[in-house]
Amino acid sequence: MGTCNWSFLHVNFTLMIQDFKFPLHITPEELDSYLEAGWYRMGQCVFTTDFVERDALLFQTIWLRNRLRNYVPSTSFRKLEKRNKNFKIEILPFHYDEAYELLFQKYRNSLPPGRAVSLHNFLFGDSAVIIFKSWVMHLYDEDKLIGVGVFDIGKKSAAGVVSFYDPDYKSHSIGRYLIYKKIEYCKQKRLDFFYPGYFVKGIKAFDSSLKSAKIVLNILICRGVYGSPFHGWSSGKMNDVKNSKRIKKNEFLFS
Repeated sequence: MGTCNWSFLHVNFTLMIQDFKFPLHITPEELDSYLEAGWYRMGQCVFTTDFVERDALLFQTIWLRNRLRNYVPSTSFRKLEKRNKNFKIEILPFHYDEAYELLFQKYRNSLPPGRAVSLHNFLFGDSAVIIFKSWVMHLYDEDKLIGVGVFDIGKKSAAGVVSFYDPDYKSHSIGRYLIYKKIEYCKQKRLDFFYPGYFVKGIKAFDSSLKSAKIVLNILICRGVYGSPFHGWSSGKMNDVKNSKRIKKNEFLFS
């Protein structure tokens, strides 16, 4: 098992990498299969892991997905729709643009130090090959770009990649709003699943990320753990929330 220091937008940690793959091409069907098996995008490759390390402690990764046929807009979403009714949304195939980078840097500067150095690095790393079919969601206040959400689409599944926004609009809950709109769009396209990534119980920054999407996450995928003397994570294999008597849905902020 290898390690990789990785900085997502909201938290720094070390991934205890189980496996990396560097495909030169990923078909829509292959992306569906990777996501279902607990693989996720990192730059222009895919990885899988059961643990992250922070402050010399191991924490279990809990892989998440949303079954879109079960998604019904919540009261929170309707309130956000009302609050943001004057904003305009546009959805297009993704092509890297300097306007995204400028907005990303403004968002990054509003966060604590140590986050991803650039959007380009976050999405592409050092790769010269683009293997993902990505789409981008623009959020405008009149003609001003105030939010961007990137997501990958397979044949029957989609994966959230990154969302960022103008911190001047923080009171509009733009990050959460973009998650809702991605889910809504994917359901309209008759996809089966939306994968937002994974949750790490015990790392507060992940609590915040999961809380922002608690309405739309209703299926829990657990890759299981192998048993270890380290603290900071629970041992034993866990079932899906819907089949588990030991785990309450509220513990993972699902509805």
